[in-house]
Amino acid sequence: MAAKPQVSSERWSRWQDVRPQSVSSRIVEQVRAALFRGELKPGDVLGSESDLARKFGVSRVPVRDAFKTLQALGIVEVKMGANGGARVAAGDPNRFADALAVQLKLVGISVEEMFDAQIAVEVMAAELAAKRATEGDLENLRGIVSGLQAMAQKSFTAATALRFSEIAMDFHAALVEAAHNRAPYQQLDREARDRRRQGGARCGRRAGSRTRRHADPQAIGDHPGASTVRQREQIE
Repeated sequence: MAAKPQVSSERWSRWQDVRPQSVSSRIVEQVRAALFRGELKPGDVLGSESDLARKFGVSRVPVRDAFKTLQALGIVEVKMGANGGARVAAGDPNRFADALAVQLKLVGISVEEMFDAQIAVEVMAAELAAKRATEGDLENLRGIVSGLQAMAQKSFTAATALRFSEIAMDFHAALVEAAHNRAPYQQLDREARDRRRQGGARCGRRAGSRTRRHADPQAIGDHPGASTVRQREQIE
C-alpha cells in the first residue's frame, strides 16, 4: 500500500490568518443598507471624514477608503476642502448602463445577442407606448419613419447606410421613450451607443432593406395584443 503523502510544515506555514472584514467595508455596507432601507436619499449629507470617524469610533483612514469605494459605486459625491464631505449622489442611469455594458462585454455577449435583447425590450416598450404615447410622441415617430422611408428608396453608400443606422436608432429611442418608462429607455440608450460603434453601416443596410418592406408609421397606434408580431418584425 502506498504511503500517504506527507504535508510539510513549511507548506502550511505560508497560509495567512483569515482576517475579519475591513472597517471601510463595514462602513460601505452600512451606508448602502441605509440607502436601500430608504433612510438616505439623494442630497443627504453624510458628513466629513472627521464626522464619520467620530460616529463610527475609528480613525479617518478607513472612512477615507470607504468614501473612495462609495464614490466609485456612484452612491456618494465627495467634496474636498474645509467645508468638504460626502453627500448622497443624485441618480445617474448612465452609471448603471455603462456598468452593464462592461459586464456584458466581459461575459462575451455578442452583437446578435444584444439585438435579441433589444427586440424583447422594444416589443414590451411598443405595447406600453400604445397605451401611453402622447400625440407629440406619435408625431415624432411619424416624422422619423417618413425620413427613413425616403432614405430607403435611395441607393445605399457606406455613408448613407451609416446615417440611416443613426436615424433608425433615433426611432428605436423615440419608441422606447414613448413608453414613458425610464428603465428600458436607459438600457436601449446604452445599447444604441454600443451598436453605433460596432458595424453601424452593416446594421443600416439591413435595416434599410427591412424598412422598405415593413415601415408603417401607424403601427404604434394599434392595439398592443394584435400588433406584437408586426412590432417584432419591424424592430428586427
